[in-house]
Amino acid sequence: MDRILKVVRLQNLNKMTFIGIPLIILVGCFVLSLGIFALIPVTPALGYKFAGGAPVAPMWYFMGAGIYALTLTFPFSQAMSVTRRDFYLGTMVIAVLSSIGMSLIFTVGGFIEEAFNGWGLDGRFFRIPGLWDAGPWLQALTYFTAMMLLFTLGFVFTVIYRRWGRTIMLIVLLGIIAALLVLGFLAIKFGFWVAMFETIGSIGLWGWTFIGLALTVVLAALSYLPLRRMIA
Repeated sequence: MDRILKVVRLQNLNKMTFIGIPLIILVGCFVLSLGIFALIPVTPALGYKFAGGAPVAPMWYFMGAGIYALTLTFPFSQAMSVTRRDFYLGTMVIAVLSSIGMSLIFTVGGFIEEAFNGWGLDGRFFRIPGLWDAGPWLQALTYFTAMMLLFTLGFVFTVIYRRWGRTIMLIVLLGIIAALLVLGFLAIKFGFWVAMFETIGSIGLWGWTFIGLALTVVLAALSYLPLRRMIA
């Protein structure tokens, strides 16, 4: 455990990666959203103003964090004789801690936002429609899941790139895109797209959140296999 914590501290030597940049993105989007809230009227159909894609901007950064965590720190860790197992576990721990922190900020921010009537502007930044209305803790879990999934995707593709090179990484990426396009084509051609979307809708927010968590665990586990033989 001590060796894993050393990797956590190693990853956190540059505090911008897991703390600074996510907070800068969050604060920047929040301030800009407040300015926009002050300029626009309330949407009559909704009864409030929503910040759109701004609240999820910090979430997307975590894919970049997954890339940085490997490319910037892994060679240095190997020079310090850190085992690949310890590096992998320590990196996942710091990602989990950062994701939990951001999720808690959003949850606390949501309660404050609700208490002050959308910052006095009828705005919703921390209370994401649909998620918050279904439950603050569902939103927190969903936000955490999305950040960890994006982090793991960035980590996985970087491991593939470092282990097998750019060509294999592009083949994997294009293969995933091609599979999704084929699925869409077959759904339209054979007319089961309505049933497919009904099934997707019937799973519900809790269901998709747990599916996202399961997918994250599977991808994280698979990423360790090529990492064991990856050249620093």
